[in-house]
Amino acid sequence: MSKKLKQEFLEELSAYLRYLNHLLTSSLKIKALTDIRDLENLDLAIDNRERLIKIIQVYKAKIGTKLDKKDRLNLGPDFFHNFEKVEKDIQIFFGFIKKIDEQAISGLNQEKNEMAKQASSFSKIKSYLKAI
Repeated sequence: MSKKLKQEFLEELSAYLRYLNHLLTSSLKIKALTDIRDLENLDLAIDNRERLIKIIQVYKAKIGTKLDKKDRLNLGPDFFHNFEKVEKDIQIFFGFIKKIDEQAISGLNQEKNEMAKQASSFSKIKSYLKAI
């Protein structure tokens, strides 16, 4: 495989890793917005994260396709040994992101429960006022 194709592969791998870093930043932002209950900006952050995930999926597919052609890439066994370590690190990274996301979801569920209680209270007050 040509040097150009190797370079393209490594650039796509680097871009994939950068986007994973953006995913972490996105998760942290969503968690922070959940903590301060900024629902308007939270909605925007979630939309941005969904777009980011689509981009990551594209890069992951490109990398997967090229790895399936690894014999043609001629990257050598050392590269693939190191890449396996990187894959393990990526899984740990995803686990970390998942924990952050679970914390954000927990916060959103608490907010949802509080809003349901408030709605119930408003409903009771409204019924009381109609009865008067």
